Amino acid sequence: MYTNEIPRLGIPSLCMSDGSHGLRKQKGSGDNGVSSSEPATAFPTAATVASGWNPDNAEKIGRAIAEECRHYGVHVLLGPGINIKRNPL
Repeated sequence: MYTNEIPRLGIPSLCMSDGSHGLRKQKGSGDNGVSSSEPATAFPTAATVASGWNPDNAEKIGRAIAEECRHYGVHVLLGPGINIKRNPL
């Protein structure tokens, strides 16, 4: 996914990608599936990381995800997110 550039304002196009437990970047035009994704690390779920009560581990995971985003030219990662789509009841 890419934003539109705005040349008159000097704003370049930005690459965005998603991934619930790390980066998921589609190759080429992609098909919104995982069969044609670039290789990337599958990290533990956010609930699993939080259960460890170790903020240093969470920071290391964040840095590793950022390195993969840089490697693939991703400017904005649309995840991981907080699990707010489920009813707590």
